Amino acid sequence: MHGLLSFPHLVKDCGLLTGQTKSELRRLNLRARKGLGQHFLVDEQVLSRLISAVALTPGDTVIEVGPGLGILTRELAKSETGHSPELWKKMAELFWTGIIIPEEYGGAGHEYFKRYFFPQANKKAIIVDERHNGGGQLADYYIDILKKPYQASWNFRYGNDLKSPSASIQGPKVMIIDETAGSGGDYLPWMFRKFKLGTIIGKTTWGGLVGVLGYPEFIDGGSVTAPNLAFWNEDGYRVENEGVPPDIKVEQWPKAVISGGDPQLEKAIEVILEQLKSNPPVTPKRPEYPVRVRKSN
Repeated sequence: MHGLLSFPHLVKDCGLLTGQTKSELRRLNLRARKGLGQHFLVDEQVLSRLISAVALTPGDTVIEVGPGLGILTRELAKSETGHSPELWKKMAELFWTGIIIPEEYGGAGHEYFKRYFFPQANKKAIIVDERHNGGGQLADYYIDILKKPYQASWNFRYGNDLKSPSASIQGPKVMIIDETAGSGGDYLPWMFRKFKLGTIIGKTTWGGLVGVLGYPEFIDGGSVTAPNLAFWNEDGYRVENEGVPPDIKVEQWPKAVISGGDPQLEKAIEVILEQLKSNPPVTPKRPEYPVRVRKSN
């Protein structure tokens, strides 16, 4: 396994990358396990040979599976011969940003939120892509977790410090919306704006924030539904037939989408990286240990 670093058995002769990798894993409070095949590229000669062997040419599409800490990705980002150098550069930086994609807000919505959010709770920023969301229940539980503020930090005798709440992101937040998101898909961006969580990008949502509850079934198993639940607040009856507009309007032009692009997601990445640069989340500095014993004269 020449050139691969497997923890906790650290090699000590692979130069700068070894130190950077160890430092980053300590910062993230991660301990890789050799038994699970969790290895990290640290040999710069091997890295250079990999880049040469790939021999990217314009038009190539590269999918990197298991990028780890992004050592190879960052090296690819330096090359101007790849298919999309700018996208590589964004992806190299995007390792600090998590993405959640809620598809609906019923039972599966609860499941998918936990599946997407909590494994990424160590990220510095978050993008919520709620396009094509048909709603279901009111997803206030999303907002409750997304808006959790930093409380305190905890110092362990061994290992890294831990913040509370541990599963929380205090950095920039961006939401992507479109005209196919409605009902609960209207309500989530409405709450996102109400609580000033971040920037909303895309197109105005559908405007179907109504409820259909308690409708009867026919003897043959069929049914007829009609809205019987309406949203209102101190501003009156809103959102229905209005939708939730974005802060930054971005159209999904067919030409861009057909060619494999995603203008709305690309804009979200651009905005959140700018916000990370201009307003990064603050990491509190641990104070010096207090002296808790009396000194004898």
